[in-house]
Amino acid sequence: NPYFVAKFGDFGLKGELLYGTGKGKASTFGGIDTDVDLLTYMVEGSYSAGPVNIRGGYWYMSGDDDTTDNELNAFAYIEPNDYLDVAFILTGGADGAGGAGLENSLGGGIGNFSGNAQNFTGGTNAGALAMAGASVLYFAVDYDYSDTLTLGASYIIAKADKPPGLKTGRAAQWDDGVGHEYDFRLIWKPWENLEYKFVGAYLDTGDFWKQGVVATEVEDLTVLYNSLTVSF
Repeated sequence: NPYFVAKFGDFGLKGELLYGTGKGKASTFGGIDTDVDLLTYMVEGSYSAGPVNIRGGYWYMSGDDDTTDNELNAFAYIEPNDYLDVAFILTGGADGAGGAGLENSLGGGIGNFSGNAQNFTGGTNAGALAMAGASVLYFAVDYDYSDTLTLGASYIIAKADKPPGLKTGRAAQWDDGVGHEYDFRLIWKPWENLEYKFVGAYLDTGDFWKQGVVATEVEDLTVLYNSLTVSF
């Protein structure tokens, strides 16, 4: 799990690589001896100018579209992602950017990239997006309006690495286009131990959510989220 963080004046650069290999017995794969070979990595660049911080990056998480072999490539099956603070709807987990419970309920149980792919079994949809893996390009800007108020906006383009298909018990191959997400956030901390957070997120859904049925009509999703946190 190597990583780096670098700073060059107002410019910043960071990256992380997680790689897993070995053998295990995965119940999803019939309890047979399974070769594990999985990968996730991210790289992000940023620029700060006074109260404004701009960042952009790319995140990859390996997926698995074949439950008939003895090889496990889905990173989320071993270690579900729950900390990538990029997209409220698509990557937010219980302890990450979201906390809105979408990680295991989005799309009728398909979940988001932080979903629990360990629940996945061939032919069902539980954790299907996390199992499929991720290819995410993102851009974000944050503005410290004052010492107590921060405003931010993000744009995310997401695809699945290896969407479900015949070898995961589906009747047809799913599309890899997950969608485009637009986020707006406001964080207000009037006191050190009190924080109010508002997020408005919109997902322009891709064809992944049609589950391989081209004629299916899928609606876009709008989420409005409020939280008030007291720390003591």
